[in-house]
Amino acid sequence: MTHRLDLNALRAIAVAGVVAFHLKINLLSGGFSGVDVFFVLSGFLMTKIIADGIEGRKFSFARFYAARVRRIVPGLLATCSAVLIFGYFWVDPIKYEEMARSAVYSLLFVSNINLWKQVGYFDIGANEKWFLHTWSLSVEWQFYLLYPPAMYLLYRVFRTRRRVGTSIKIAILLSFALSVVLAGVRPASAFFLLPTRAWEMLAGGAVALSPIDLPQRFKRPFGLIGLCLIGASFLIYDSLTPWPSFGCLLPVVGAVMVIAARDDGLPLYRNPAVIWTGLWSYGIYLAHWPVIVGVEYLALPWPAVTSFCLIAAIMAGCTLLAHLASAESIRRLWEAKIGTYGRVAFGAAFLLVGTSAAGIALTNGGEWRQPENLEVFRASRLAMGDWDYPSGTCNGLSFSEELRPCHVGARRGRRTLIIGDSFAQQLFSRAREISDNDPTRGFTFVTSAGCPPIVNINRTGVGFRCDTFIDKALKYAESSDFDHVMFVSMWYNYFKIESKNVCFIGKNGCAVARTSEEVLPLLGGALDAMQVRLRQIRAGGKSLTVVLPFPYSKVDVPSVLVKNTFLGRAAQGVNDIEIDVLFEDYDAIRAKLKGLADNVGATLLDPMEFLCVERHCPTLDGKGIPYYRDSSHLRSSTIRSDRFVFLDKFM
Repeated sequence: MTHRLDLNALRAIAVAGVVAFHLKINLLSGGFSGVDVFFVLSGFLMTKIIADGIEGRKFSFARFYAARVRRIVPGLLATCSAVLIFGYFWVDPIKYEEMARSAVYSLLFVSNINLWKQVGYFDIGANEKWFLHTWSLSVEWQFYLLYPPAMYLLYRVFRTRRRVGTSIKIAILLSFALSVVLAGVRPASAFFLLPTRAWEMLAGGAVALSPIDLPQRFKRPFGLIGLCLIGASFLIYDSLTPWPSFGCLLPVVGAVMVIAARDDGLPLYRNPAVIWTGLWSYGIYLAHWPVIVGVEYLALPWPAVTSFCLIAAIMAGCTLLAHLASAESIRRLWEAKIGTYGRVAFGAAFLLVGTSAAGIALTNGGEWRQPENLEVFRASRLAMGDWDYPSGTCNGLSFSEELRPCHVGARRGRRTLIIGDSFAQQLFSRAREISDNDPTRGFTFVTSAGCPPIVNINRTGVGFRCDTFIDKALKYAESSDFDHVMFVSMWYNYFKIESKNVCFIGKNGCAVARTSEEVLPLLGGALDAMQVRLRQIRAGGKSLTVVLPFPYSKVDVPSVLVKNTFLGRAAQGVNDIEIDVLFEDYDAIRAKLKGLADNVGATLLDPMEFLCVERHCPTLDGKGIPYYRDSSHLRSSTIRSDRFVFLDKFM
């Protein structure tokens, strides 16, 4: 295919948007949609190669897959190698093990499936995934594996390009419909998996199969409208936008219009910076995210500026190496005109990096690098995994929006219902301890991680359905035969203005507080509605307890402890928690929760009164072992310890 400047410019625009988003440039909060532009481009190019080959009776599956390997694998292999070498010297064993596992998944092109099981793309934890960005390569590779045989079969059945194009358009509609459905209820599935992403690549394929023959005078405006749609998606969307859903139409349709316009004469496309960025877009995409994660991990100053400079330096070095290499050697490599020894060397390099990464993962991230700190590493690793709540089966709502309660102990006798978020889940191990010691006690957990147990409130992110969950949970409390109902939550952190975590449901939709002055009235209205529901539960003869937050740190305790031990730094913020600093912004919210408890005759439990001494709360025990599994959730074994015996009389 002849080189098209418009396609190269689309690559430049797409990668610029993604990098800007990852650098947290607020103006381009929707820059992540650059990946969708890449998908459209990929679908267009692959469809054209396959369709032209099949129609010309010269398509070869072997040549197709070999070309994809030459295009994708060398850069990915180099990135994995560089990141693993960096990690050997600078990354602690726990993160290094995770890094190595991610490298293996990336090289096997299943990282999207691994990430789908672990974390959402926009979650806080995603910022620590060194190979997070390789999910899109995995989706593309899975598409490349399935698409050629599918196209071959379609041509065998339908014979003509027009009919094949019609079937592709039907597949686009089905895939798009699936993405819209799943984006609201299973956002991670919609984001990471091929069935909900295929329509974007197929949209590019539809252009290749059914090109639009525009009059010359319409090409420029048609292409400019497409560019504006892509630019609009960069400007108006953010991480709270359901994705890929209806909003995804902007970048996809925009990319389709630019491709269809075939306008290589636009001055923007001929700009040297745009041309260079487009030519190096794949390298920029591969390099940028590990650099950003590394800068954050090492806590280097001015992270956005530092990351940008490092990315620019890496790409400048790659450009220099390309200029120093002979054009003939690059051409021979690109066209696969390399001998047997070259192929063997490439295969050996792939196996070396893959097996090295697997070895690192299997040896606990190379703990042997610092044998003197083994106890700290292993204690922190144990702390991170110390969680026994069955979240996979007892969290949130089912696909059909039914509660998923979790029962512990007796179904008769004194029964307690515990409603809340993940901080309610951490009481599970204590409940099991109580019921094991007293067979007349029983507990039921109805929880949804990330949802405050207050009516008329929803999370601004996708997939939570908090309002539906709490309404069903309260109805369950009213109708079921419980003696006692507890409400447990982090409470305060949901109402941070800067994070815009929640919205308050009213007659005019769901309102997000823009200032701290707006939060209290909106929260007050929600708590007033909550009072009505709690009084109904009390009228059924049930006692109530509202549990204020447990002490929580502002850093991930075991993770920071391991990292700073490995790097020889002081573990800042790990040793204890100062209550006065922690709650300096939350006194008014705390007072409203106390008012809620008083007004409905509920017991108010403040765990900090039992766990803190002189306004300080420890995060480590006397042996330096973390009480926490992250920044705020207590370990299951911690909750079972004698420090938490005070809970027994409230549960």
